[in-house]
Amino acid sequence: MLGPKGFVFATPEERYVVIAFDAGEYMWSKIEVYPMFAWLHASNKFKVAPNAITYIGDIRVNVLDRRFSLKVSDREHAMREYLASTYPEYVKSMPIVKMLAELRL
Repeated sequence: MLGPKGFVFATPEERYVVIAFDAGEYMWSKIEVYPMFAWLHASNKFKVAPNAITYIGDIRVNVLDRRFSLKVSDREHAMREYLASTYPEYVKSMPIVKMLAELRL
């Protein structure tokens, strides 16, 4: 997915991607599953809270017969467990704020 910090590469095995952002409103611009891609509209937004870990949801990308579908699910409990085991210093020093992303093609 192409976003404000460039491309975010993810593999099917990855559960979570953690990226540092300045506080503010962002949007995804493009999704690419080579050799296909789709430009996303301005309704694909998420907000990053200041001085916090912002959970934008579990984003699932499905590709079937050259078509994309995007879905945001709220699996906050699993994300908290992942962060506690992988980034304990962040969890201890910052609150977690939930601001689920809006994703539409």
